[in-house]
Amino acid sequence: MKRTPGKGVDVKVDNVIHEYGDLRVLDGVNMDIAAGETLCVLGGSGTGKSVLVRLMAGLEVPTSGEIQIGGMLVPEYAALPPDEKPFLVSMVFQHSALLGSLTVEENITLRMREHRTHSEKDMHSICEQVLDEVEMGGSNNKLPGELSGGMKKRVALARALAVNPDLLFYDEPTAELDPVLTEQIGLLIARVRRDRPITQVVVTHDMVIADIVADRVAMLGDGRIAEEGSYREFLASPDPGTRSFLEAARVLTSRDQADNKDKTGKDG
Repeated sequence: MKRTPGKGVDVKVDNVIHEYGDLRVLDGVNMDIAAGETLCVLGGSGTGKSVLVRLMAGLEVPTSGEIQIGGMLVPEYAALPPDEKPFLVSMVFQHSALLGSLTVEENITLRMREHRTHSEKDMHSICEQVLDEVEMGGSNNKLPGELSGGMKKRVALARALAVNPDLLFYDEPTAELDPVLTEQIGLLIARVRRDRPITQVVVTHDMVIADIVADRVAMLGDGRIAEEGSYREFLASPDPGTRSFLEAARVLTSRDQADNKDKTGKDG
């Protein structure tokens, strides 16, 4: 099936519950993501953000509820042969997930090699293009062990872009990075947002990333989406849980909290 590349697809999460034994991690998540939108799912550690993105990507199956991408249920999409998929989904994993025995170029082109979709010449050309896109040109023959943490994140993004996805998931893309590298990765994601009309879903606890890349943010708490809106609306939220998260992230100071209390006559 010939597909139109890079147009973006919508995502619909309908009353998703997910449990590990007696532990209910997600408790009725509902969320709609528009085609071409970059959404940041925010929340603290242990709130189920990574679980949610893995469910959306089809790496796990929810206990109950449904997830659709591009109008298709995720299991139905996953069951299609590669050449029959009407759109492509890719993912940047939290710890990059590069194969240490393969070079950068071999990591980036692995999916194409497995499915024999491109010639050697075309794969090399695609690799050069995406490495330039993430500012890693010339690193084709390096091994992951020769790369810094920030470089590995860039290569992981290049690998995700190499298949020309319509939907791109990021699981904590700035984990373990310092503030300078965090901003750099955020700017790369923002560049993807600008240059490719695809859908991006970024799960993160990092407000710097949300500020740089998000069209919209969604706050995950107590197993549900507590609220959604623009980044500016999120900063002005009166919700106590959101205010506590923002203060912990040092986006709000204690003085901000006190000012908000003065204005509303109550905490938060």
